[in-house]
Amino acid sequence: MLSEKVIKNKAREFRQGGKDMRIAMLTNNYRPFVGGVPISVERQAEELIKLGHQVTVFAPMYGETQEEREAVLAADVSAPEQVVRYGTQKRKMDNGMVYPSFYPSEIMEAFERDEFDCIQCTSSDVRRTVRSLSETKIQTAAYLYISYEI
Repeated sequence: MLSEKVIKNKAREFRQGGKDMRIAMLTNNYRPFVGGVPISVERQAEELIKLGHQVTVFAPMYGETQEEREAVLAADVSAPEQVVRYGTQKRKMDNGMVYPSFYPSEIMEAFERDEFDCIQCTSSDVRRTVRSLSETKIQTAAYLYISYEI
């Protein structure tokens, strides 16, 4: 975890330099699953893109059959944000939401390949993966974890 001073300096550097940020948004549910978190992540990604930033959403793969999974991937192609789908566990929640795999290789490989300035994480399930990433060579300007706990 970077210090607040480092984060503020990095954010100032982007604003003053007119640079676009590369933002990673990690979520444990996303389209086609309908809910508050998927809608929020999608809208945030769209607005960040309008501001000129590059957004990559890391989301679980949905679909029982190959045909269903291909439909999910086809919908991702038309989205303004880049979507990286990661593997999930076989078990599901009662509402149909999936459980992310532990330390999905799709996320690990993308973070080794790409450099992100900011990471947003919407659940503790994928936060474990981000923690393991912080032990690698990856440096980020900011890390934001959104908690909806009451």
